[in-house]
Amino acid sequence: MASAIDDARMISRAFCEIAPVGELIDWSVRKLLDGADGKAVVELAGLNPWYSCVGEAFPLFKRALRELGIATDDRDEALREYFLALLREIDSGRLEPGEGLTAVNDEIIRVGLYEARYPEFEAWYDRELRLWVFLDEEREMGEPTSAELAGKVKIAAKDCLRSNACGRKS
Repeated sequence: MASAIDDARMISRAFCEIAPVGELIDWSVRKLLDGADGKAVVELAGLNPWYSCVGEAFPLFKRALRELGIATDDRDEALREYFLALLREIDSGRLEPGEGLTAVNDEIIRVGLYEARYPEFEAWYDRELRLWVFLDEEREMGEPTSAELAGKVKIAAKDCLRSNACGRKS
């Protein structure tokens, strides 16, 4: 069963142009197995990952999102929504803080700064994401115990979610 976090991750990867065709196809198959319906979802699930290209799959993916009522249509919003989904999972306890920290650094910060390379990300990074890099650096240096690090990550997630500006365009 696909979860909201899985959807947010897939959408983020697709809009940042780093999702291979096979991931887009697998996502649509999971949606169908979960009971979703729609012409584009079915068409995307039916593509052959060996013979289809992203140029064929991505427009179907965007149509499938519209069919499913998912209103994400740009890279910036996709990354922000994934970031907020990760924070909600950490805050609720469904995602272990260390795994959440890794996901924020690998799948939000690294993608935004290095792989997607878009200017709006740098202001967001300076405003909100730098803390997550510091927490990751602390972990790498072995500074806090894992329990202390988990507490810091949970507090950071909770504080960010409480902030009205967190993950939002300024």
